[in-house]
Amino acid sequence: MLAVQTMVTRRTADGRVLGADQRLTVAQTLEVYTAGSAHATGESHLKDRLAPGMLADFVVLGASPFDTDPDGISEIPVHSTWVGCRQVWSADS
Repeated sequence: MLAVQTMVTRRTADGRVLGADQRLTVAQTLEVYTAGSAHATGESHLKDRLAPGMLADFVVLGASPFDTDPDGISEIPVHSTWVGCRQVWSADS
């Protein structure tokens, strides 16, 4: 989530803004990390969206990054992680 926040705010850990004109929207950033990653690895036929026949790798977040202050995106809790439609990690365990 820190990487998503950084792409949206372009703010460094010490608060400097680098390349403000290169900021992405939350939607664009999530596209980079989902469909963009699937395309980069040549796996877009298996990954890039939640649909029948796809691998269904995803996380369940505690809040929507679309509704969160951009500087707080990294604080959104991850409740669970799923790979191939199987839960591989849970905050409850």
